Amino acid sequence: MKLKRRKVIKMKHGHDIIRKSGRKFTYVVSRNKNYLDKEFEDSEEFKTPSEDYQKFLDALEEVRKNCANKDANKKPITTVQPLGDGRQRIVYDIPDADNPTGKFRVELAKAEKKFEKAIKDHEAKLKEFDEVFMEEEIEIRLIKINYDDIPADANQDEMDAIFPLIDPSTLPDDLKEEPEEEIKAEDDKKEKPKEEVK
Repeated sequence: MKLKRRKVIKMKHGHDIIRKSGRKFTYVVSRNKNYLDKEFEDSEEFKTPSEDYQKFLDALEEVRKNCANKDANKKPITTVQPLGDGRQRIVYDIPDADNPTGKFRVELAKAEKKFEKAIKDHEAKLKEFDEVFMEEEIEIRLIKINYDDIPADANQDEMDAIFPLIDPSTLPDDLKEEPEEEIKAEDDKKEKPKEEVK
């Protein structure tokens, strides 16, 4: 089937959160994850930072560590923040992080000035990634899922993840959508109100 990369990546993240049993269902999900993971790897490779931008990221990490509050063992205090798609990031506890004259902002400005070109090049790359790469339609092999194989306790997020792959021919009659032509034909059959005779 043909899908935009953006939708493929969204489906990949959706499949990552599926935690259901059922041999046939889990087999199909696992097979599809293999196909989706390949496209995800390609997208991540596209976003791989250049050597200079990686140096900026390393410098930024050092600034965060140096400016963060420390615990009793003099290690930076951090918290883990879920990103909502199975991934997470580490957040440093930095005092006055928004203060333009504070230590963190001053050190950050120095790093940004030093790697200004690398930052601009990376921003341009991300723009191309979002506006061109992710909008491309690609051919991807995915296995359809029979409605009867979906676990009865599938939640909304899991259903959203597999929805594009459900074989419509396996849906119960009360869930099937009528073709637009049939709906229009039914509307035409309805008796039109008679005009009043004046």
